[in-house]
Amino acid sequence: MAQIVGQTTGKEKVAGRTVKELAVTMRLVNSTGTGTVTTLPVLRNITVKSILHRVGTDHTILEGNLQNYAVDSHYERGLEAIVSATYLEQKGLGQALLHIRITLPDVINCHSGDMLETDVSVLSGTYTSYFNVAQCVTDIQWVDAFGVEHGIPYIAIKAVQGAVASHPEVIGDGVQTITLLNFDQGLATTAATTDANQVVTGIQLNTNIGTFNETADHLNSRSMRMFETQTARYIRGQCYRIHSHNGALMHDVRITLTMNAALNTAANNFIVVRGYKHDGETHIRAHETMHKHQTAHVQHVAKHIGNDAISKSLNAARNGARHLR
Repeated sequence: MAQIVGQTTGKEKVAGRTVKELAVTMRLVNSTGTGTVTTLPVLRNITVKSILHRVGTDHTILEGNLQNYAVDSHYERGLEAIVSATYLEQKGLGQALLHIRITLPDVINCHSGDMLETDVSVLSGTYTSYFNVAQCVTDIQWVDAFGVEHGIPYIAIKAVQGAVASHPEVIGDGVQTITLLNFDQGLATTAATTDANQVVTGIQLNTNIGTFNETADHLNSRSMRMFETQTARYIRGQCYRIHSHNGALMHDVRITLTMNAALNTAANNFIVVRGYKHDGETHIRAHETMHKHQTAHVQHVAKHIGNDAISKSLNAARNGARHLR
């Protein structure tokens, strides 16, 4: 019988926006860190929520167990949302990124202050003997009605089995504070924003502040902020160079929190790292450029359409005047 071995929750502010597409990236790591991840996992569900003051409508995109779905496969049911461009990207031994793109049947109109949330549950599948989805980190993006992509990761969730020395991670450009949360199996049905969250207490994080691994391709350290947790300061961070779905170069920061001692957790418990973020300078510049380009493009098209319509009207008027003569 299949069991839930990983779940991701992604959030992004969508104040006053309209959302048409979602792109979710899950990082899959097998339990041994060897071999390659070649089998697509079984998705239990993908839920999209538009939340206003913690009250909103759930839009269930996928239901049931989807097995053996392939690249560019289309799954339509219920709201007739389409899951497309699902593929695995190998990222070293025992690791892969699962890319899922979702097209909503209708544009979701979000009010000011709304949060867009996705939940993805992964079930064990027909993997080789060594494979297990031991860790899932989500990267949620959303596409507005103009085709402009937004979003950087907000919450990272790691599945843990038994007593482990956990190394939770947060990925994002300019994370400000970090809080460790502990969930049991109830996470599958409990939103990460509810008051039922319980902060993990008594965890002493290493107080050594590491150095940034910087090269010419990495973010400048001035873009970093100090990180605080319940018990200690930020540990260490490493910048990675990635590309967004539209090919634009984006920078993410991966932060690893190392605990001094193992944390006793029951089987299938989850360690949740919540990273409160701000839009980093690089992020803002990129989106401002994209918005300006989009606006200029729309105005350019409108200008041509307007000129064409005016020309036709003038020609019709001239022809009418000639006819009257």
